[in-house]
Amino acid sequence: MRALRRRAVIADGKAVSRLRSAGYGYTMGKNIALAYLPLELVNPGTRLQIDSFGQMVPAEVQAAALDDPAGTRVRA
Repeated sequence: MRALRRRAVIADGKAVSRLRSAGYGYTMGKNIALAYLPLELVNPGTRLQIDSFGQMVPAEVQAAALDDPAGTRVRA
């Protein structure tokens, strides 16, 4: 369990997964993380937390991949 706690995805106080990838999305202006989640947690808007080296960071499940197909943020 200790290994899972590093960059763990937390729901209702329990570690339910771990991050597979994470970083800052410069064109989106926010942090983006990828994780496999149990089916009951995949609904858009579900609020989770990420245990990032002991600091709890709020997270929210998104409906689709975050992208900027028109390139408006890149051109701003």
